[in-house]
Amino acid sequence: MRGQSIIVRPIGEDDLSDIAQLYSDPVFIRFIPSEIWTTPEHATGWMERILARQQAGEMVQFVIESIDEAKVVGTCLLFKFDLASQTAELGYSLSPAYWGRGWMNEALQLFIQCAFDHFDLRRVDARVDPRNVRSARVLTRLGFVLEGRLRECQRTKGELVDLELFGLLKREWQPMVQATVVHNIA
Repeated sequence: MRGQSIIVRPIGEDDLSDIAQLYSDPVFIRFIPSEIWTTPEHATGWMERILARQQAGEMVQFVIESIDEAKVVGTCLLFKFDLASQTAELGYSLSPAYWGRGWMNEALQLFIQCAFDHFDLRRVDARVDPRNVRSARVLTRLGFVLEGRLRECQRTKGELVDLELFGLLKREWQPMVQATVVHNIA
């Protein structure tokens, strides 16, 4: 899926070097429940787990690639699929070097459209650390609704943290966003 500045595509083993660089950045992983990667084994172990989970149908992992640099600058994924209810949870991250450019908004427009169309989802959830104001803002711009706070529900970097739960129903997906995305995919 191609936007103006980025491409959102399935992850490949060739992406491991760029992803390892992302996960070795403490700012990038601040709100991700993962430790910083300090060895090549961290990266290869992660890739093996991701590919196995995809093969098992538990998740889909995509990367966000800069068109100009032909470099992976972020990730987005769907996981916790509930096929009977047609729901999944959304996760995403972007290198701090690319914050403030609208790239995550662009990537998620493409990815969410794919989630609703290709994976036949009716609802997409996202959980955000309340301190991650940028992330909550991206979701709100895309039409997600803040539905509540899950208290002390995740351990991140040894700390129990609250998470805000956002939800987006397919029928609420902004018509303006849909028109933009359909144009970009075509």
